[in-house]
Amino acid sequence: MVECNYRQVAANAAWQLVERTANRCGTPSPIGTKTVRFGEVLPVPAAAPGTMIVGSFDLHLSARWHLVDRAYKTPQIGVAVNQAAAANRFIVGTAGGPHLLRSASTLGYSAPFALPAIDSLTFVCHGGTLCPSHVTVTYSSIPLR
Repeated sequence: MVECNYRQVAANAAWQLVERTANRCGTPSPIGTKTVRFGEVLPVPAAAPGTMIVGSFDLHLSARWHLVDRAYKTPQIGVAVNQAAAANRFIVGTAGGPHLLRSASTLGYSAPFALPAIDSLTFVCHGGTLCPSHVTVTYSSIPLR
């Protein structure tokens, strides 16, 4: 993750200068798993001071989904952040990787570049029978040095 290997050197209201640094992230510690149906609000746990929260997602895609994905264009999956009216596209191929949900309070980015807190996610799909029925997230906490 970018937050682990870069630190802010300087910034003003319009730009930010970051430099590559040694890995600032500690070892991830799993803190919980939650499963919700598509369309339900998925809460994001609060981060302890100096830690960030990441999530890895299992969309429970069926064999039919994968077959159609190879032959045709499958339905897009979206994710609404903090119960926004519109959903952003979620890249299915990255679901299992760590997604930063809450940055560490010690990240050190200036206000215009600080990452907004994600309090909740809502996964949506408009593909009918091809849509997954639920999503499971595994939350982990990562200390930032």
